[in-house]
Formats: sequence, structure tokens, C-alpha cells
Amino acid sequence: MQNSNLKIISLILFVICHLTFVISPQVFAGALDISRIGFGGRSLGLGRAQVAGRDIGAAFINPATLADFNNFRMTSMFVNLAEEANYSMIGAALPLKEGAFGCLGVGYIGATVSGIITTTSEVRSAATGTTDYKNGLFILSYARDMGPAVKFGAAAKLFSRSFDAVQNAAATGADMDIGFLFLPQNNLIAGLTLQNILSTGLAWKNGTNEDIPSSIKMGINFKPRNNMTLLLDVDSERGIHSGLEWNPRGYLLLRGGIESVPTGTNASAVNYSLGVGLQVRGFSFDYAYYIDSIVSTNSSHYFSISYDMPQRTIESRHIMPAAKPAMPETRPKIASKTYPKRKLNYSKSVL
Repeated sequence: MQNSNLKIISLILFVICHLTFVISPQVFAGALDISRIGFGGRSLGLGRAQVAGRDIGAAFINPATLADFNNFRMTSMFVNLAEEANYSMIGAALPLKEGAFGCLGVGYIGATVSGIITTTSEVRSAATGTTDYKNGLFILSYARDMGPAVKFGAAAKLFSRSFDAVQNAAATGADMDIGFLFLPQNNLIAGLTLQNILSTGLAWKNGTNEDIPSSIKMGINFKPRNNMTLLLDVDSERGIHSGLEWNPRGYLLLRGGIESVPTGTNASAVNYSLGVGLQVRGFSFDYAYYIDSIVSTNSSHYFSISYDMPQRTIESRHIMPAAKPAMPETRPKIASKTYPKRKLNYSKSVL
């Protein structure tokens, strides 16, 4: 069994690396997709490895993950980035007929930077005021099983960006993601996500267009032991994300992650993360500390709360049929016979 798992992992890694470096990263140049920051403290604690994560946060990176859910789930996270940007995230999974008809997902990510100083186009012009920058992304997704070992999902994405108090400084756009999960073994999962495949871009009110970068992400989720999970993602922008999750007790999870992100054509930086999770009565409290080796102010604490609604259980009770009323006991009548009385002669005595 171990040799079989190693062969499958090696094959998946070969395909991932081959596709990643065949595709030119220049094709995927463009504006930042805000969803790349990550969905939830769990994924951030695992080096943002989430293509095959199989949790509610990972479902908004790979929509096929929603096909795993047959009960209501939700997650949320709020954090301050670089001491200036307020980042918020909320998402939910809504199974249809307890997953029999698939699962819907809704999610929102938003980032706001306040107090940006505005000036005119003239050189060394004085400040004319301040404005707030807003970046938002709404996701509507659906997934279902395509077979015993394949899951498929798709997500529609609506982007919005704006600078308040600046004329014609607003943009909107739409795009789409598709994702797959493959389950070749009980302890091995492979994931594939194609993000922003429509490449329609953002349209600003001033007439300019901004591209939304497309990307391909692939990953594996491997459990060498029941209480340990290894995750590895590789994307088309030469990014590598990996993480380890250990479950020493039923309610406690410890995490560590490392990722390599490109900083130039032939340059990259390595970032680290640590995390811990607590699971209590359907609630998951996930904390992560992400260390950015390039910009120290980007190193942040992340905290998210998720809820997994218990599945409804219907008790099966054996209903006994109602007892029939007792019937009065009837006995067959026996015809009585009369016998002639025998006369006794007391006048004779037996000596």
C-alpha cells in the first residue's frame, strides 16, 4: 500500500511541475486577485496550501471542495494588514437536500484602505484631500460528485474596486473558476483549480481596462497517519505552498507552513507561517501567524471562526402494533347428563 501511494504521489507531482513550468508566467501578468490572500486561518497556517484542503475556507479556492459537504457550514475572518488595510472574509456552504443535489457556496472578501491622500496631476502639487480605496470580491459557487472518486465545481466571481471622492474611479468585472478533486486512495486527494478563465478584466468608468490574472493551481492532500495531514500546492506563477497539520488530541490541531513566492523573473522569497486550531461543539477557532520575509509590515496575525452544523439524525423506532382488547374467554358447553339416584338400604347391615 505504501509503495502504491508513493507512486501516485510521484505521478501527481510530475504532472504538477510539468504543467507549471510549461506555462509562461508572463501570460498571467495583471492585477492582484484579492482571493489570493487566503480564506481562513487554517489555510494561512498551512502556507496557503488549500487546493485540496477540504475545509470551508478551501472551498472558495477550489469550488469542487463544496461537494464534500452535506451539512451547513460557515466561516469568517477579520484582520488588519500592513497596519493600514482592513481585510474581511465571510463564506457559507449550503447543501441541497443534504448534498444529494450538490452544494451551493457563497463568499465575500473585502479590503479597505482609508485616508489615502489625493493630489492633482501637477508635479509637487499640494494635497487636495483624502479618499478611501475599496476592493471587493463576491463568489457564488456550486459543486457535486461526478462519480465515486471525482468531484467538480464552478464559481462565478464579481469584482469591484473604487476610490471614494475621486471622479470615475470605480471598476467592475466578472470571471469564473472551475475546480476538480480526485480521490485515488482513502488517504490521498489531488486537486486542480483553473482561476479566472474568462479573462474579461476590470472596466473602469474612465474608460481604461485592467486585466485579471488567470492561474492554474494544483495540489495534493496526503495523510501518512490518521492524525497527520500533509498539503502541497504548486501554481502557474511558480509559487509553491506546503503545510503540515498534526492532531495530537481530538480538539487540538497544530500547523506549520512554508511557501515560495516569485519576486521576479528568476527570483523568489520564502515565507513562513504557524497556526493552531481548536474544535469545540461544531465551532472551529483557527489562528495563524504569517511571516512575510520581504515586507515585515505584511507579517500579520490571522484569526478565523468557522461553524459546522451537526447533521440531523432521525431515530428509527420500532412501533409495536396496538394490542387487541382481550376477548372474554368462551368455553364450549358440555351437555349435562342426569343419572338415576341409587337407593341405599340402611336396614341391612354387613356383619
